[in-house]
Amino acid sequence: MRQIVCTDISRDGMLQSAAIEFYREIHAEFPEINLVASDGVRSINDFKDLAPAGCAGAIVGKAIYENKITLAEIENYLKNAERIIQYYGEQKIPY
Repeated sequence: MRQIVCTDISRDGMLQSAAIEFYREIHAEFPEINLVASDGVRSINDFKDLAPAGCAGAIVGKAIYENKITLAEIENYLKNAERIIQYYGEQKIPY
């Protein structure tokens, strides 16, 4: 198994931002695992914080439902991230 969806249930659905330090600790312990954050994402800024914390992805639900983040913002973020990955190669980098 290389990818794990992880949720800090105290933040799930609360729109308080993701548990950045929680993911950073997991990534430090298990750097070979691709973490997918699934808690509290409230804005595109959370994406920018999750990447350097070791997360390969994020699940966004309530933030979209409550118009805190738009699909256009996510699309723009992913386009920019893809360009950075193409430039630096397949290595995990903060973007």
